[in-house]
Amino acid sequence: MATNGAGFSTMDAQAVTLHGLHGDLEANLRAFKKMDPLLSIKKVFGGTFPPNKEQVYVFVVVPKHAVAAPTRRLFCVVVGRDGGPFSVTVPEDEVVDGLKEQIAIKKKYQFPADEMDLYMATNGAGFSSAGASAVTPYDLYDLRTFTKMNPLLSIKKLFGGTFPLTEELVYVFAVTVEPEEVDVSPRKVHQRDQSYLAISDMSTATVVELGYRLESTSVPAIEASATLSIPDFEWIEKLGKWDPTNMQKCQQYVADMLRDFLDLAVKTTVPYDLDARLSKCHRELKGASDLYVIPHACGDLLGRSDVVVLMELTQSENLSEQDVARTVGCMLAANTIFDKEVYRPTPVGVATNLRDEWLLFWVGPRGQICMAGVDSNNEKFSRETAWHYIRKHCAYVNSIYESRFTKRETVI
Repeated sequence: MATNGAGFSTMDAQAVTLHGLHGDLEANLRAFKKMDPLLSIKKVFGGTFPPNKEQVYVFVVVPKHAVAAPTRRLFCVVVGRDGGPFSVTVPEDEVVDGLKEQIAIKKKYQFPADEMDLYMATNGAGFSSAGASAVTPYDLYDLRTFTKMNPLLSIKKLFGGTFPLTEELVYVFAVTVEPEEVDVSPRKVHQRDQSYLAISDMSTATVVELGYRLESTSVPAIEASATLSIPDFEWIEKLGKWDPTNMQKCQQYVADMLRDFLDLAVKTTVPYDLDARLSKCHRELKGASDLYVIPHACGDLLGRSDVVVLMELTQSENLSEQDVARTVGCMLAANTIFDKEVYRPTPVGVATNLRDEWLLFWVGPRGQICMAGVDSNNEKFSRETAWHYIRKHCAYVNSIYESRFTKRETVI
């Protein structure tokens, strides 16, 4: 592009030579610069898209003996939307970001490419048309089965160095979340004010309907030497989760794991539960979590606005979609009523059976709900990894309260 961002007439653009692009730039009346492939077009043009549609702004240079990469057909499906699998044609050396653009074009720009995430099976396998159509957004968040495709990597590299060969199978799953349009007319607001949503009844689809985005991610892998030895936990199987004996056992187990943090306590209830009105959608959530970690100093009356960690528990061998949805619901409520003036980290959510199933939740910088069940090596959370990060969060909060007590501030 021209260094000053200027456009060229058709005649002037056709007169540009390779010498003009690569020669002595200082000697040229119009100097050129190479466009950074990782920057947006708007950014390289100074923050505004080139305004004049009748001028040429971009010059493409192809090596003299370059051979175009062969094109391949790849079957994809948009998860959570109407319509079955479809094919796109891309160069064999295409990167994932380019594939997103092709999907957006194929779907007639129903949603922007930059709001789309692409997933593939972790083992690189393809799905039949019926199998692909049955995949739900929740399935994609199971990082043991699906992997988010890095937009900067080539499709071939993600599939182990070879382009997916079987054209009859679906390999790419696209997902996009668009916030629900909310009618803010007085009549509509009044209707919503009269309604509430039970956290126990939530599903992952409900989270999307409320206008929130659930985003799967990972956390940095930790060295084995940095982890504690975590004791096993065994439920009393003949008793239900809500049996007082089982709940007391869970509470004591978590308290033992956090015993180093003297300014934190583990409770099974907080006053008024997690009832909260979500300003984003004018809906009221009602419900409670199974366990809460809160500061000792808050006392019972302030506990619910000072949650450090909340835990959703299950006796099952595997976490279900409902376990995920309930944890997200509790996270939304806890973050809504959280006391923002205390300058502490916002609450972290945990869904677990306290044995070998762990998911961590937190609110990201863009307001999205982040969910992690694997580390950066794509290894499923062990007890040691999960507790490492739970304890790390609690240690930081505890240090804040220790600092306050050292200064002998009055704590009510």
